Amino acid sequence: MLKAIGRNVLVGFLVFAVSEIATVGQQNDQSPLLVLTTEVMKARYCEWTERQATLRMSLRLVFKNNGRTPVIFSRLLLVGGSEIRSLAENPRVWSPLTTVEDHLAYPSNSAPGSSPGGDFVVLKPGKTFVGHKTISVAFLLRDPPARDERGPGDYSIPLSIPTWWGSERAASLARERWKKYGHLETEGVKSEPMKFDIEKDPAIEHCKRLPQQ
Repeated sequence: MLKAIGRNVLVGFLVFAVSEIATVGQQNDQSPLLVLTTEVMKARYCEWTERQATLRMSLRLVFKNNGRTPVIFSRLLLVGGSEIRSLAENPRVWSPLTTVEDHLAYPSNSAPGSSPGGDFVVLKPGKTFVGHKTISVAFLLRDPPARDERGPGDYSIPLSIPTWWGSERAASLARERWKKYGHLETEGVKSEPMKFDIEKDPAIEHCKRLPQQ
């Protein structure tokens, strides 16, 4: 069901409309409840331009099925975020994220097989699935930040991950063919806002530059 192009492709500026609810589905007998939690495992500051650096964060993504039936979702995890919010003054700071991916997938109209296959996770009730991703957030080293730019401070951002990469028609076919394995989730999953901080005068490293960064 998934088509892929190359490796180490930059999937940048992924913008998703996100809500403050970190769940998918409703708690009933037919629809599972998929919850995403995020954790920053490692962070480093990388040089970028004369005025800007990037905070590169390695994330641990934990998906948990809090529903009563298995849930099926794509194993291809592309991280997106739409709104970075300052916790100090609470203004909206719009900035897409940059993420490094192994593959670039796009919707496929090919008919789904009789079972989910290796491209998908079938998560049983009460179980968790763990993934890892790296994201990069740019900020100013010098000069007072403009309204839509970031300087040192505390921030938060909700993260969004698509759970299906096929067309609507393919999703309908897959949902019918895979119903004995579980509920196919196609709406995506969103996390609660993830908190992070940008230090004042941080130690900047010469990191391996991300594609197009």
